[in-house]
Amino acid sequence: MGMINFILSNLFMKKVFACSLFLCISATVLSQVVSTDKSSKIVSAITQDESAKPMNPEDYADINGTPFLSVAWGKGMLQLNNGTRLTDVDIQFNLVTNELYYKKDQSTIVIANNVLEFVISFQEKGKIEMQYYRSGYPVFEQKTNKTFYRVLSNGKNFHLLSFDYKAIEDTYTATVNHPAKSSFNAGFKYFVYDVRNNRLQSILMNQESLEKALPEMEIAIQQYIQLHNIKLHSEEEMIELIKNLNQ
Repeated sequence: MGMINFILSNLFMKKVFACSLFLCISATVLSQVVSTDKSSKIVSAITQDESAKPMNPEDYADINGTPFLSVAWGKGMLQLNNGTRLTDVDIQFNLVTNELYYKKDQSTIVIANNVLEFVISFQEKGKIEMQYYRSGYPVFEQKTNKTFYRVLSNGKNFHLLSFDYKAIEDTYTATVNHPAKSSFNAGFKYFVYDVRNNRLQSILMNQESLEKALPEMEIAIQQYIQLHNIKLHSEEEMIELIKNLNQ
């Protein structure tokens, strides 16, 4: 987790330097990285099981918008379940299926289920964004331990997570003269992961919900909120509180 802790410590404080940070991490931190021009065997190993398959470009042909995290492909760092890390890989994340893609030759391949975590850097509205996703969390309803969550804050006690998704919804129903139209609708749900008890809980962005999810931390949560005079209605406030609980 050393690589990821380094990324997260800089991600929220220095987002304006995300691009240079990404390059710096790639060059100096990943001691086990295999460069993409020498990693054909590793990349091939990613897709050896039956879950690896080419993406069908016709799957979303008649739907407005994109199912992906961003319109443009991003550069990524991947860590496999066996500890091997790859950097400078062209990747894309499908928010409809919660699947990670990479480019192989001219094809788009769905990566197999042996990726533990990844960081993706991409351009969005003229600026560089960098996000960290991780799997390996407990089963929760329809979500498995292969489900990727966006990590907002993590530490020795708790992780603050966001399950990002896109749903396909009808824009309007079909008529005699016009076929039905569908589009992608983005959403997210917050979760908190209790490391010690290996427990994943869904939360809302408020004090009552967090205290219900972490009853043993109720007094610490109340003290932090009173000390900092916050309402705990924003993602930034929740991130700082979780950081405090991890001290």
